[in-house]
Amino acid sequence: MLRQSSRSFLRATQLPISRSFSIAAARMSEGDVGAPRSTGKMTTGNSWSKKEAADEAIFIKQREMEKCVFITSPNI
Repeated sequence: MLRQSSRSFLRATQLPISRSFSIAAARMSEGDVGAPRSTGKMTTGNSWSKKEAADEAIFIKQREMEKCVFITSPNI
């Protein structure tokens, strides 16, 4: 009985000291690399982010057109 009560007391005193911080959430502020956008896809931002969004949209449309051409072309 004494051993069981002393074990829980030791665990309670050791818990904050031996606790690791591996589960801590990574915090990023707006503008950091990898940070999520604040609102929506096309937010008001600097000219570089607008250019990147436009380039990405053009790239996606080109890939979709290539897929459409491949699907509609007759197989030989």
